[in-house]
Parts: sequence; C-alpha cells; structure tokens
Amino acid sequence: MDLYEELVHFYLTVVEGCAAIPQVPVLRSIDDEPWYAYPDFLALDFKERSIQIIEVSKATTPSFPKLAEKLKPDHRKNVEHYIRTKTLNGQLPDFSICWRFFVREANIERLRSQQDFRDYENSGGPARITALEKAFDEIRGQMP
Repeated sequence: MDLYEELVHFYLTVVEGCAAIPQVPVLRSIDDEPWYAYPDFLALDFKERSIQIIEVSKATTPSFPKLAEKLKPDHRKNVEHYIRTKTLNGQLPDFSICWRFFVREANIERLRSQQDFRDYENSGGPARITALEKAFDEIRGQMP
C-alpha cells in the first residue's frame, strides 16, 4: 500500500467510520473460472448500509480509460459477485454496492467523462468520485 492508499484507508475508517479491507482479492469469475482483480479497498458502511468497492489513483496525468474500465459490465459483475458470495460469504445481502474512486481534484471531470463511467451512471449504477485533496483536508481537520 502506498502513502495515498494509506491516507484513503485512514479517511475511510476514521472520518467516515467504515470498516475498510485493503487489496481484496477476487479470484474467480461468476462462471467459477480463474479470474483476478484486486480492488484497492472494500469498505463496509454500516450507517448507509452499503458496500463500497474502491479504487485509488494518485496519477497527475490521467490514466482514466483504465480506471473507468473497472465499470465495464463483465469486470463489475465478476467483482461484485465474488465479493458478495465469497468475500462476504452471503452476508449483508440488503447492502447496496457502490463503486467509488479517489482521484486528484483536477481529474474528477476527466474520469466522469469517460464512456464506461457515463454508461454505468446512465444505467443507474451508483458511482462516487472523491477528491484526494478533500479527503486529506478532512484528515488534517481531525489532527490535534
């Protein structure tokens, strides 16, 4: 885990009060074939009753086609299915799933404009983008 991921982990747990698990392995597809993905975090928000699948990008130059590809139907369905059935072992069935991205503030609109991101949102999929700078400012506000 790099510094930015550690700060996001701190933000998720201390500021938002989520249980956050880093680098959750996804090892099988829906069809039970070998398939691999490692979301940066799985955050469980018990207040909002949601499961957040989180990706963090500290890039100053956009690599957003790759980041937005996480929302392609095949990738998303395999990750969500594995997390619900294997990682969480069928627990929390009434929790909604939300994809969340932590990126630099200057890159938010670039990510939001990617076709895969727009397609997911237009289909009713819940996705959130949080500026890394905002998260870090909130952490700073928690410091004595």
